[in-house]
Amino acid sequence: ALGDSYTAMGASYFSAFAEKHGLVCDNRGLASSTIAGSADGVTVGYHPFWVRLDAAISEYASGYTINGTTYHAEDVKLITFMGGANDWYTVDEAQGIDRLGTPDSEDKEQLYGACKYIFATMLSSFPNADIVVILQPSNLARILPHWKKESIVREMADVYGIHKCDCCFDWYSPANPNDLATYWASDELHMTAAGNTAIFDNLEKLVNNLPFERS
Repeated sequence: ALGDSYTAMGASYFSAFAEKHGLVCDNRGLASSTIAGSADGVTVGYHPFWVRLDAAISEYASGYTINGTTYHAEDVKLITFMGGANDWYTVDEAQGIDRLGTPDSEDKEQLYGACKYIFATMLSSFPNADIVVILQPSNLARILPHWKKESIVREMADVYGIHKCDCCFDWYSPANPNDLATYWASDELHMTAAGNTAIFDNLEKLVNNLPFERS
């Protein structure tokens, strides 16, 4: 489970979901983490997803132990990706640099480039895994900027043929007062228990309908 605070704070939900499906969860959620960013983790963004993905791949290559059992890349059966809330949505005003890029970008400090790298690397590194991009719920303060970023995430998931679990566009909205009170916490950013349950209800429907192609 690769993500930011939504994934970290939803750890119990990810673990319960994994157990239900006969899996063991490796939660790689990190608060404030960005999808895009610099290799040093702090110059641009904050411990970006792609850097942490590379670290995970290295760990699984040599054997990664969870609860006394060692796993390798071929043992990974499901990967979830959810993020974008912490990324820039236009130009980095402090540095005057475009942080979104274009579909042709190879720059992992840009959202397009980082998504391209992450999705391609997941597909090549975990050959037995289904990959699901959870389109992250929006938040009240930055609905339109968040939609802009998630549109890029969705676009690149489509480019790489990755399954999408929509919890952003065709979902509840923080602009709706009833939805906000029910599914969003008091910070109007993170999820309540009902919000997390709604995410995993969506994920459950998607995973249960994935094509089964491996023995």
